[in-house]
Amino acid sequence: MSRDDATLLIAIVSLAISMYTVYLSRRDLRPRVRVEAQLGYVIPPPPYISPTLYISIANTGQRPVYLTRILMEIDNKRPVDGAWFEQMNNNQELETVDLPIKLEPGELSTGFTSLGLPTAFEPLLELFTTAPQGSIHRARYIVEDGAGNRYTGNWFKFPIQVNEQERAKWSSAAPM
Repeated sequence: MSRDDATLLIAIVSLAISMYTVYLSRRDLRPRVRVEAQLGYVIPPPPYISPTLYISIANTGQRPVYLTRILMEIDNKRPVDGAWFEQMNNNQELETVDLPIKLEPGELSTGFTSLGLPTAFEPLLELFTTAPQGSIHRARYIVEDGAGNRYTGNWFKFPIQVNEQERAKWSSAAPM
């Protein structure tokens, strides 16, 4: 191998390493959001026990992220805008989370949504008033940032457990 060949080989390897380094640095600066949901139960005053979805949204990237939309996909149907969740404020009162949400790097936002009646989220209202009692459904949250990037959460399963009096009461409010 001649001296020119060795110089060319070193230049090519150096170029490849520098391009890989640029790729890694750009990849690390991209927004990264982790969305997780878990089903649990909140026990309100008797006789109602409401299935509740606990949601956590974490910014695992190195830049702030502004979340502008929260969608919910139910049973592999098209994601629907208008999903929401609530948090406890400093006075220990429930309040709906307002969009946009700014998450700093490493910041975590948690909240919950009742999966029982009454619900203001029309797809859930329709499902709870028309699906057979005891049927199992699955859903997931999808959040979107200001740049249009979507971050998809895990699937969770939930049963339809609505007593018939509540179903009748809220079926008139369901979209047809």
